[in-house]
Amino acid sequence: TYNGERYLKEQLDSIINQSYTNWHLYISDDGSSDASRAIICQYISLYPDKISDYSSEIPYRSAKVNFMNLLKKVNGNYFMFSDQDDVWRVNKIETMLKKIQQLDLKNPYQPNLVFSDLTPVNEDLTIISDSLTKYQNLEINDFSFKRLMIRNSVTGCAMMFNRKAKELCDKCEDLNGIKMHDYWIGLICACFGSIEYIDSSLIYYRQHKDNVEGAKNVNSLSYYLSFAKNIQNIRNSIMDKKTETEAPAT
Repeated sequence: TYNGERYLKEQLDSIINQSYTNWHLYISDDGSSDASRAIICQYISLYPDKISDYSSEIPYRSAKVNFMNLLKKVNGNYFMFSDQDDVWRVNKIETMLKKIQQLDLKNPYQPNLVFSDLTPVNEDLTIISDSLTKYQNLEINDFSFKRLMIRNSVTGCAMMFNRKAKELCDKCEDLNGIKMHDYWIGLICACFGSIEYIDSSLIYYRQHKDNVEGAKNVNSLSYYLSFAKNIQNIRNSIMDKKTETEAPAT
């Protein structure tokens, strides 16, 4: 969260009212100066077993860094990102969990990710388009690494990924070398695992003047060099671990 008082309660309520109830919400506030912190404290007092505050004492001043550092602090089998200003449909967790568990059965021991379509809405939740995929002409038939390098089609607030994907994501040593947290996880799963699309909207994706957008120039040579370095570091780590596993006992 960051200065999200206007929409935060709607989003929190949409998570609390999910049809699937075995979840835990971790919040990291990035130095809000509005009533966001008070709202968070209010909801924690109402749902102490379901919501935890993992805010840093020193603000990150970056949505990407805030999400990435929060992810490193939490544990679980499956993970979802939540933006402060959206509204989840009641079956979002249930639908995505079923899909990724099926994917994990087909492709065990690898980073797997599923994501759904979204419904773009304005500040008042008036529908702009029934489908973000159609609205932005996103590619949903090819989730290869090369394709995602050209254009990201995986939206963070509409994804669920497994523990293996989180572990590889945590290996990123240079946050300046990635554009955004969701794009990074999508590229990891495309490179080392699997991605599948859910062809239905599970979230109202609010559009307004305060939406955060990545400022990194993804067409620059420095971006691609930094990205390649991060991927190579992960690849080396996987190979080192594989060598240790296959080494004979002495």
